[in-house]
Amino acid sequence: MYNIEEFVSRLSREEKKHLIQLLSVDDMNESGRFENGNYCPYCHTKHVIKKGIIRKHQRFYCLECKKYYTVYAKTILNYTKKDIVIWKNYIKMMFAPKPKTLKQIAQELSICYRTAFNWRHKILKMLNDKFMNDNLKGIVEADETFILTSHKGQHITGIKARKRGGASKYRGLSHEQTGVLVAVDRNKDIVSEVYGTGKISDTQVVKVLSNRIDKESLLITDGCIAYKNFAWCENLKLKQLKAGKSQGNGIHLNTVNSYHSRLKRFLYGFNGISTKYLNHYLAWFKFTQQKNNDCGFLFNNLILQ
Repeated sequence: MYNIEEFVSRLSREEKKHLIQLLSVDDMNESGRFENGNYCPYCHTKHVIKKGIIRKHQRFYCLECKKYYTVYAKTILNYTKKDIVIWKNYIKMMFAPKPKTLKQIAQELSICYRTAFNWRHKILKMLNDKFMNDNLKGIVEADETFILTSHKGQHITGIKARKRGGASKYRGLSHEQTGVLVAVDRNKDIVSEVYGTGKISDTQVVKVLSNRIDKESLLITDGCIAYKNFAWCENLKLKQLKAGKSQGNGIHLNTVNSYHSRLKRFLYGFNGISTKYLNHYLAWFKFTQQKNNDCGFLFNNLILQ
């Protein structure tokens, strides 16, 4: 009999990740959406009956709101003209340990590049809507990081196009640096969102963090006055560190700064990201940092819910 444990122990870390990814594809099962009983996704009643087959999928009819639906109703897969198998293979390639490019995906799945692009952002918008709602508690670290503003894909009068990468024409903070506020607690719950450009303001801190931090938490930040005003308004305990230096006893910004570094390495792997889509990529990166970051969890617990 073949020893599976011995086989797995010989795999490298990357090979183990790839094996998990392959197994998770088999877990993408749409039948799980109604495993607790069929219900209408529009009015949520259970007064439904089967009503024929459409595009190889069972169609249902709600006796209350008189609407027809399939298992994909009110999801990004509803009304798709492509086979669901293509969507599943797309998800597998997109969330592989080393994600394939849009061009590679389009070629392998025989879909056009624009379709591949639109599908990516449908999935990322879904992640941004459903996966970016953490609330933080305990010791919470908050700090900003800055990413060069990009107008990729847009033609804006008065703004000269630049080659991929590049650098800001201005020293320090400016309108060419897009700010991302990241807050993370020791349970690895995360809040991350684009707040604007330049130095963060009181209003911008409130917009990102208001009602997202438990009142009994300790907020650790740098010396920015905006955090001090926010903590006072939210009645939070606050510890501000000069120049971000640690003070021992777990009082540091190492966790959030480490997250910043990993985020920038993740973003560097793409051929430039338009700032208008940056929140989508923040959601993508956050998903990769979670324990349940496989295709099965994404498909069953996010896309179909």
